[in-house]
Amino acid sequence: MARLHGLGRAPLPPIDAALTALARIRPPAQGPGIAWGDAKISNCVIAQGEVFALLGWELCGLPDPEEDLAFWLLLDWVHWRLPQVPRLRGLPAPAETAAYYAGQRGRPNAAELWWFKFGLVRLAIIYHRIIERRIELGRLPPEIDLIAANPVCALLEEVLALEELP
Repeated sequence: MARLHGLGRAPLPPIDAALTALARIRPPAQGPGIAWGDAKISNCVIAQGEVFALLGWELCGLPDPEEDLAFWLLLDWVHWRLPQVPRLRGLPAPAETAAYYAGQRGRPNAAELWWFKFGLVRLAIIYHRIIERRIELGRLPPEIDLIAANPVCALLEEVLALEELP
């Protein structure tokens, strides 16, 4: 599997191991669909309780349709899990969101958990590259522990062991 992280540096072992584990259990493709690529609440224009526009289309593509769903659920989960705070009341539970998505598509979600796990690895890679860039710019010391500095690495083992969405 091609390594998408650590450009110019050694791969980060937890990310490397997670990519290898995911490659072993990757589900069959469901066929392409148009994906937003950056599904998160901060990319929604909301007024009067309605979503009027979706922003941030620079990552759009034709991946498996569940990638956006899983990344949306992942970012929701990470935003309360990392700081150890309660999830905001009033938001639909992940299972409700997934069921709504399946209903809109007219078929069950077949691989949302795999895409959730992949989304966390993707987020760990993004954080890793941000940390690397800060080292390159002299904003972090070059001897920094890259694993300890990446808050997402601490969640990889937990998420890879999940048997259902959190």
